[in-house]
Amino acid sequence: MSTVRKQAKSWNAIVRVQGHPYISKTFKSKTDAIRWANLTEVKLRRDDAGISKVKFPKFEDLARRYIEKISILKKSYADERGKICSLFKSHGQFIH
Repeated sequence: MSTVRKQAKSWNAIVRVQGHPYISKTFKSKTDAIRWANLTEVKLRRDDAGISKVKFPKFEDLARRYIEKISILKKSYADERGKICSLFKSHGQFIH
């Protein structure tokens, strides 16, 4: 999705595509900003821009790491582990 907005005497074009970092650039004319935003958005969607996708970790991996590294040091370890595991059991996944 691209957005063009006016800032003082210039135009700011922002392009956001899911899985990519957002890109912003400033122009003197609105027409240039719109052209750049549309072209950049198409490039990102086609993966022609050379900008790598952001790889986010899965929530299950984060929860497992939290249980193994942080929660184990707490007094309430058993309770936290049980709550997190029950969350995944209710969604058809399971943490060992």
